[in-house]
Parts: sequence; C-alpha cells; structure tokens
Amino acid sequence: MFHVFLLKPYKLSSEKFERPLLPPVIYIPETKTEEYEASSV
Repeated sequence: MFHVFLLKPYKLSSEKFERPLLPPVIYIPETKTEEYEASSV
C-alpha cells in the first residue's frame, strides 16, 4: 500500500525509481485491490 504512495512522486522524480518499484507491484498481484484503494485515498 505504501509503495503506491511513492508511485506518484517517484514517477515525477526519476525513471530509475520506476524500475525497482515495478517488480514489487507485479510480484504481489493479490494486493492489486488494495493498491487501487490507496490511490483513491
């Protein structure tokens, strides 16, 4: 959930951060539902 919060700032910060954050997001697809919830908040 916390990784989503950094998804927005990291994207605008640098593309390098996108690579390390991408794997964790796909690695835990089960949290996909929670991922969207965090974005709503």
